[in-house]
Amino acid sequence: MKREQKEAILDQVTRTSVQFLLQEPFYGHFFSGMLREVNEEGPTLGVRLASDEQVKLVINPDYWQNELKDAGHRYGIIKHEMLHVLLKHIVIAHQFPFKRLFNIAADIVVNQYIDRSQLPGEPILLEDFAYLKLQAHQDVGYYYQKLLAEVEQRMDAKDEQNMSPRGKRNRPGKGKPADSSLLDQMLKEGHPELDRHRYWDEFERLSAPERQLLEQAINSALRRSMNRVKDKGQGAVPSGLEAYLERFALAAAPQFDWRRILRLFASNSSKTRLANTIRRPSKRYGTTPGIQVKHKQKVLVVLDTSASMKEDELHAFFNELYHLWRQGGELLVAECDSKIQRTYPYKGILPQVIKGRGGTAFDEPIRFANMTYRPDAIFYFTDGFGPAPEVASRQPILWIITREGIRPEEEAWENLPGRKVRLADS
Repeated sequence: MKREQKEAILDQVTRTSVQFLLQEPFYGHFFSGMLREVNEEGPTLGVRLASDEQVKLVINPDYWQNELKDAGHRYGIIKHEMLHVLLKHIVIAHQFPFKRLFNIAADIVVNQYIDRSQLPGEPILLEDFAYLKLQAHQDVGYYYQKLLAEVEQRMDAKDEQNMSPRGKRNRPGKGKPADSSLLDQMLKEGHPELDRHRYWDEFERLSAPERQLLEQAINSALRRSMNRVKDKGQGAVPSGLEAYLERFALAAAPQFDWRRILRLFASNSSKTRLANTIRRPSKRYGTTPGIQVKHKQKVLVVLDTSASMKEDELHAFFNELYHLWRQGGELLVAECDSKIQRTYPYKGILPQVIKGRGGTAFDEPIRFANMTYRPDAIFYFTDGFGPAPEVASRQPILWIITREGIRPEEEAWENLPGRKVRLADS
């Protein structure tokens, strides 16, 4: 597909985004932060994993131009995919072993928040399963368990029929309602609406720390959308989602955008090296095997383990370090209170015991970096309470200050050389 055609489709998606801002501002603000891509690889339109544990909307151009000609249908399908993200179906899918049943349950949930006229084709709706007497506006776990119970009940009935001639008669509670054939068909043959879930296995393959990063990104988008709706006086949150968003607002405290700051700082401090590749000859260097330029990050991670540091914050910080390590960074951890207690290379595993819990002094890790380790950068995770460092660092330092640590208006903040960010900032 030509570049001009892709840009035209993305312009149409942007116009749909504007419609969200006008009609349902909460969804409009949420969608404004979502990546978008026109790609012929997928069958229809759906969400998939982008780099850096982000979510992107992937649009098949043929589907968009031929099947979604109606502006209302475009609005409804994008809203459908948004709801799967903000309700975190892509994050929790790994918890449900019967994947096709989970996909059906997830569509039952999200389609209750969309006008039927905005859903093209034959969407999966709550009323399709009227014989099960399902309650409206429940979470995906509720519908999954109800559908699973129905499937298990039929399997029990089938076993009884195979065991005894008398069992061939439909016993009370073991019968198969005529309108249950749709569930049978979905489980055996699938459903065209579920094609949009084909990328969800990418989310299921994430490790626990990666999944946590993804959930934090969704949480940040939810907070941003709720705050913008409130600040601009654009009305309440969407009808039907009030209880879910209220629970989220109570549970979610402001989070520091670890990923963006740490990566920007680390990438600006990285060194490059030449590496061989067996994929193809190098066009630039004319060698076989080819040569690639690779970035290598060597970072000293200093953890202030003084008594004033909170354990849950240390754990959160280690979860964020996982992502840098996974990208190939060389991370050496130094646990330090008034002196360095121990050092060890970070290998993607959270330490079970943190050494230290004494006073705070910043000079020894900086001296260690200058004279011994010689990293590209230093990440210093601390509350900032302590005497100003007297040793000048030869490397750039990023001071990550805890939620209850020093503040920008205090003199101690100015006494720390280098860039400083607070955990409470978002």
